[in-house]
Amino acid sequence: WLAYASNESGRTEIYVGSFPERSDSWRISTAGGTLPRWRADGREIFYLAADGSLTVVPMAEGPEFKAGAPRTLFAVTIPNPNSQINYVVNPDGQRFLVADDLPGALTPPITVVLDWAADLKR
Repeated sequence: WLAYASNESGRTEIYVGSFPERSDSWRISTAGGTLPRWRADGREIFYLAADGSLTVVPMAEGPEFKAGAPRTLFAVTIPNPNSQINYVVNPDGQRFLVADDLPGALTPPITVVLDWAADLKR
């Protein structure tokens, strides 16, 4: 099975399709979603819902596709939801590493040095 995000319904949703022959696909998100990730054993798919929450969908084992209902885990603030490196799931699906903006964090200034070659001669 292959989990992917697509806007074929008019809004970005999470789908699971057969692989490598792409004969069937099923939408598993209900209110938008991006960035799907499988749990290491294939029993769950995690994704970022449109409301900013990390969501999980249980998957039944076996050759036939069967997904449970999506369940919200917790809210996250993803600084760049278009990036593919925003969160990772521990192999057991119990811990997560999430890139998050720190409230009040200052962006360090950018320093531009002009004519830097002249300073090398000194």
